[in-house]
Amino acid sequence: PLPGQAAGAPRVVMRPQAPAADAADAEPLSPEKLELSAKLQAIRVKLLRLARRLGVTSARGNSVIAQVMYRLSLAEQFRVGRAPNASSAEDPMVAAERVEAEGEELNFELTILALGKTGVGKSATINSMFDEGSAERSGAPVGAFAPATKKATEVRGEIHGIKVRVIDSPGLEASLSAGPRNEARLRKVKAFTRGRKPDIVLYFDRLDMGARTIAADVPMLQAVSRVFGTAVWFNAIVVLTHAGSAPPDNPQGGPGSYETYVAQRSNFVQNTIRQAAGDARLMNPVALVENHRLCRRNPNNQRVLPNGQVWLSQLLLLCFASKILTEANSLLSMGQDGKKKGAAAAGGAAGAQRGGPG
Repeated sequence: PLPGQAAGAPRVVMRPQAPAADAADAEPLSPEKLELSAKLQAIRVKLLRLARRLGVTSARGNSVIAQVMYRLSLAEQFRVGRAPNASSAEDPMVAAERVEAEGEELNFELTILALGKTGVGKSATINSMFDEGSAERSGAPVGAFAPATKKATEVRGEIHGIKVRVIDSPGLEASLSAGPRNEARLRKVKAFTRGRKPDIVLYFDRLDMGARTIAADVPMLQAVSRVFGTAVWFNAIVVLTHAGSAPPDNPQGGPGSYETYVAQRSNFVQNTIRQAAGDARLMNPVALVENHRLCRRNPNNQRVLPNGQVWLSQLLLLCFASKILTEANSLLSMGQDGKKKGAAAAGGAAGAQRGGPG
């Protein structure tokens, strides 16, 4: 599992093919396969460059990066007929360090749509991502003591030199009577996203909310599915705020386990999304967030969770990795059956989160 997840991981979609031959006995690769191999290598290098900019220097030991690299390697074996290390290509880690040192432009932008309940900390998280005001917002700034977001707004800026755009949205109400209001808000958000197609959806809830609201949460999430389509969940990451909260006591009255606390709440939210989407295969990654000004910080002044994780780097890495996998799915789909780019990207993104074949 990825850090912060109860289970599951983004996956590259592949269709089964014959096993690859040994490198010594393999026939020379066709120009098309050589081109595909080079493009997959460029995707690996891009991921490692993004990780370096987030301060993830031990990328080989990071489980998010390790899983993405494994999926890309597996895809290359199936589609090209050889593993990446069977070629003479430069080691992607070395290549990432080299091109970063050379100052080569990083061709990567990210658009995020933030959805979730009212008052759970969407706007506060966006402020934290852009370091409190270093970004341009299309509406009035929203902070911890400002009124909740009333309409969709766009926040643009750079994070470690990476262009990021976030579409903030009005909060949704988790009550059985709020269906019409939720749908009206969501339709306005959908209209706002025209021309700003999100790469990733962040669905916000609270870690410390408890499990008492499933009867109201399912209709609220079903409204999201009706307005945006169930495919909205295929590239969605669950964000649990207030993650610095202490876990409840265990049945014996002693301090509870933080890991168990996170796993139980993550499973609850993931299961609610599955019910709302009508897809038992969905397993959305989970990221943990704590925006409180008293949140513990490490020697580098980065906010850390009770488990020691630097939450902002982890959240951004999950977002970047999800888009990288979408790019890979689109590339592999186009190379395999020659379909239009839009259809390939849609199919790849859906399978990546839904646990399709592979």
